[in-house]
Amino acid sequence: MVTALSIAGSDSIGGAGIQADIKAMTALGVHATTVITAVTAQNTCRVDGIHAVPSEFIAAQLRSVLEDADVRAAKTGMLYCAEAVHTVADLWPSHIPLVVDPVLVAGVGDPLYHEDLVAAIRRRLLPIATVVTPNRMEAETLAGIAIDDRDDALEACRILGEKGASVLLKGGHMDGEKVVDIFYSRGEHSFLEYPRLERAGHGGGCTLASYIASHLALGHPLDDSIRLSRMLIQRSIASMFSVGKGERLVDSTAPWRKRLAEAEARLSLERSKEHLPAFRDLPVQSLQVVQAYGCFPTLDDFVFLSGDGDSWHVHAGVPTPDLLHTLQACRRMDSDIQAVASMDLASDSDLPSTKPLSSMTDASSLVSNRDGGLPELIYKKKNDHSGISLMAMGRDAPEALRRLIGWW
Repeated sequence: MVTALSIAGSDSIGGAGIQADIKAMTALGVHATTVITAVTAQNTCRVDGIHAVPSEFIAAQLRSVLEDADVRAAKTGMLYCAEAVHTVADLWPSHIPLVVDPVLVAGVGDPLYHEDLVAAIRRRLLPIATVVTPNRMEAETLAGIAIDDRDDALEACRILGEKGASVLLKGGHMDGEKVVDIFYSRGEHSFLEYPRLERAGHGGGCTLASYIASHLALGHPLDDSIRLSRMLIQRSIASMFSVGKGERLVDSTAPWRKRLAEAEARLSLERSKEHLPAFRDLPVQSLQVVQAYGCFPTLDDFVFLSGDGDSWHVHAGVPTPDLLHTLQACRRMDSDIQAVASMDLASDSDLPSTKPLSSMTDASSLVSNRDGGLPELIYKKKNDHSGISLMAMGRDAPEALRRLIGWW
C-alpha cells in the first residue's frame, strides 16, 4: 500500500496534528506512518499543556519507520522546538518529498512553539522542503516582513523560496470576497482562487498539508497535488463539525465521506426504480430523478436516474441551473431535502382536469421566496413554451418519486 509519513504533535481533541493527518491520509487511500514530536493537552477552546518528546526518541521513531517502510512522501506539522527540527533535518532522506506545514499557533489561538523554532525552520527545514504551506501569520514570521497586500505576499513567497522550496501561501487570513492562495515555484507564481467559506476551523492547515503529501505519495506532480488538495480542503471546511464548546473541527475524512455519500445516493436511486412502472400510462415525455449528497448545496454533488421505458441508468452529473436553484430553494425550507423527481409534459393540457397549474407553485416564485412551507408540487414552464416540468421534492429519491406519482 502507498505509504506516507506525518511528523507532528498529538492533539488530544482529535481535530488537528497527528490525528487529523492519519484521517486525511487514510481518506485518500494512503497508509499513514507517524513520528510524534509533542503531546498536547488541548480541546476546542484552549491549549492546556505541551509535553515535548525528547529528540532522541523522535530520532528513534523516524529511524524505525524509514528503515522499514517505503515512505513515498511526508509532512511536518508541529515540531515545537529547534532540537526537533535539527533531528528531522539530520536524518531526512533527500529523495522523499517533504511538505512543511510551519505550525506556530493552534486553531484556538494559543502558541505551539518554542522561541528558537522559527530560526531553525529557516536554516534547516526550508532548504530540504519540497513545499512549505504557511498561512499569513506564519509567512510573516518566517519571512520577517509584514504582509499587508498582494505585493507583500509575493515578496514573502520569494524570501521563503530562496533555498529552493516551493511555497503555497494560504489566503484564508487575507481580506477579500474570495480566498486567494499564492503558489510560488522556481521564481514563478500563480493565484488560486476559491469561494470564501466561513472561518476555517481547527485542523485546516494539518489536513491540507496531509492531502498534499498523500497526493505526492500517490505519484502526482506537485502542481497537481496542490490543486487537488486545495479543492479537497474546501470540502473539508464546508463540512466542519462540532465536538465541544469552541472551534469546530475541519472534516479530515471528507474525501472518504464523499465517496460513501455518493454510494448511498446511487443505492437510493437504484431503489427508486421500483416506482417507475407507475409512470408508464401517464403522458410523460421524460422523467428524471436527481439526488444530492455530500455538502450540498455548498458543493455540486449529484447523481441522476434517467432514461425511458425499461432502460434506466444511474450516473453522475450537474443539474441545470433552473433545477439546481429550485432544489436549493426547497432545501432552505426543509434542511432534509436531498432529491427531486421531475417529469416533462408536452403542455399543461396533459394535466388532470382537477389539477390545473393554478393549484401548484411556480418554480420562479419559489426561488425568490425564502419563507413558507415546502409546496406539494412545483412547476416550471420551459423557455420555449413547448411544455412544462413538474417537480416533487423528497429526503431521498424514492420519497420524491412517491410524492410525484401520489400527486398525480
